[in-house]
Amino acid sequence: MRFDSRLNIIAGTLGTEKGERLEVAFARALSYALENPDIKPDSIKLRQRFVDTEGKVFLKKGKIIEVDVIAENGKLTVFEMKATARTTDVDIFAMKVKLVQLQNTDKQVKGIIVSPGANEEVKQCCAEYGIALFD
Repeated sequence: MRFDSRLNIIAGTLGTEKGERLEVAFARALSYALENPDIKPDSIKLRQRFVDTEGKVFLKKGKIIEVDVIAENGKLTVFEMKATARTTDVDIFAMKVKLVQLQNTDKQVKGIIVSPGANEEVKQCCAEYGIALFD
């Protein structure tokens, strides 16, 4: 039996389940963190799928991405939850925000990363992309 098969048997979907629980917990708290009383819980949509049909952002036609979105009054806030964010996570997230913007030209699109204890490199990368960071 291969190592990765044994690891999967032992750990199962622990990482996926942990990540999903983290997303749900932060999404519930996000309306408070954003200090916006207009955000209603039903406007928070987790794991929304977008397709880069033309390959304009991800350079691969048909690339499917998943984002968490808050929709409110003509605005979309795309957010990402990371237990430990890295600059590559910020790079990829910026591409996701760009794809959402290209597909919603009639709306203002903003990106937010929630990552407790983000390091200075991640903070700088977020600033360069114009992505808000809650750490």
